[in-house]
Amino acid sequence: MQLSSVSTKETTIKMSSSSNSLSDVPQYRAVFYGGRLGTDKLARRFSCATKALAIRVEFIFEPDPLTAIDAGVSKDPTVIFDSELMLEGLVRAEDITQAVGEYLSLSA
Repeated sequence: MQLSSVSTKETTIKMSSSSNSLSDVPQYRAVFYGGRLGTDKLARRFSCATKALAIRVEFIFEPDPLTAIDAGVSKDPTVIFDSELMLEGLVRAEDITQAVGEYLSLSA
């Protein structure tokens, strides 16, 4: 039996001075599937892209290919945001901002 290692990193977005509490900021989860190099690049792009959206994102890295297949992932790297939005490959930061922004406006 092989145990998979999962590392978690949370990125907190700094808010303007009018908002004193992070409890007012919605928190989402982004699960990154794939090899270390690709997921690190995608996670950096995702972090930069979501800073303007005033949300908190918990990053979870899942390197196990069997877990990725179970989640329906077919490309390396892939991120699944809030268990709904899937972005495959090394997506540009602008495309991430647009996709997440559209998802948030639809889910609100």
